[in-house]
Amino acid sequence: MEAIGRFVVLERLGVGAHAAVYCAEDPVLEQLVALKVLSTQIAFDPDGRARFIKEARLMRRIESPRAATVYDVAQLPDGRPYLVLELAERGTLRDRLDDLQEGGKTVTLRDVRTVAAALGAALAAIHDRGVVHRDVKPSNILIRPAATGTAPDGVPGGTLLRDDDFLVLGDFGLAKALESTRLVTAAVGTPAYMAPEQAAIGAPLDGRADIYAASAV
Repeated sequence: MEAIGRFVVLERLGVGAHAAVYCAEDPVLEQLVALKVLSTQIAFDPDGRARFIKEARLMRRIESPRAATVYDVAQLPDGRPYLVLELAERGTLRDRLDDLQEGGKTVTLRDVRTVAAALGAALAAIHDRGVVHRDVKPSNILIRPAATGTAPDGVPGGTLLRDDDFLVLGDFGLAKALESTRLVTAAVGTPAYMAPEQAAIGAPLDGRADIYAASAV
């Protein structure tokens, strides 16, 4: 069984262009976490490493239950950095939508209202902290059980969410601080969810780009 630092890796959750994400157990705290490990081709590029560390700093800056929590930043023996993150053990909104489609079901109006309200709360939290996400899409909307004392997002009569589900915005790899959005030198994001100004190099960018993406979701 593979280990990353003190964490025991249980399974790989996904691989992207810049990082791989694993479900792992912290044997000391007896807690499941997500480990996001920067890819080899990026890890030794100074700019790539700086962006990765910036992601952790922006996530810590938000401090909201609607944004995934980062617990720590560490480094593998080969020099690759990794983030220790809150695990959303119930997958993503993309997973749920795919499951509905495979089952021949459709989302209800209640589902739409629930997701819109949760996503709006998440965007309000990150924008209040001066952060623009820049990659809001179903695969970056995570699902976990609602914490004790927190109202869940699931509603009676819905088909998309369980009664005790809670939606959290994750993957801040493309996020930027609002004070630096005028320095954008490349069009990044997922085309189906990108606002027009996000696709224009050098165009001023603010939280309205995320609201556009949320509307596309």
